[in-house]
Amino acid sequence: DEINTIKEYMVKQHLDNIKNNSAWSGTLNNLHVDGADLFTGYQEKVENMNAEQIKALASKIINSGNSALVVMNPEE
Repeated sequence: DEINTIKEYMVKQHLDNIKNNSAWSGTLNNLHVDGADLFTGYQEKVENMNAEQIKALASKIINSGNSALVVMNPEE
């Protein structure tokens, strides 16, 4: 199942990232600046995600009315 493959990849990346100081720096910055603890329980949260939750979040974001147009390589 594609979702399980993605979740396995996300957990593997997380476990690899926590071996680096930059990941810890980012974690501390998120906690200090935004008050967001994106580290605690990460693996469990990813493993418990399901298709309906992902669909609901995508719908919420798409229907929020917020958008941005980004031009990476403009035509000349």
